Amino acid sequence: MPTVVVIDDDPMIRALLRSFIAQDRRVTLVAEATNGVEGIEVVTSTQPDAIILDMEMPEMDGVEALPQLRASSPRTTVVMFSSGPRPATEPKARAAGAHGYFEKSTPLEELFDHLVDLTNQTM
Repeated sequence: MPTVVVIDDDPMIRALLRSFIAQDRRVTLVAEATNGVEGIEVVTSTQPDAIILDMEMPEMDGVEALPQLRASSPRTTVVMFSSGPRPATEPKARAAGAHGYFEKSTPLEELFDHLVDLTNQTM
């Protein structure tokens, strides 16, 4: 079963994702972080199969953190999960190395279907 780290500064989003993962059971949540700096530390120590990464966070945002996350865990699939409008933010996420991009308004089933498919391709 793929392991996942959630990196998002919003405690409500983390709680929502944690709850969905507990019910979905296709992936296992191994850690959470509230910003890019914490995320890099957590990902380096856990080496997850996938990361759900917020784009806008304090201290270090997702776009800034993404190259370091990919360097510290190169086989990890990274999906950007942002409240920003897709046309304006997806190109930045892809250019930084994200494997996928989803707006936070996306149904979680769609996000996790894509995440599981991507992760299974790289495992």
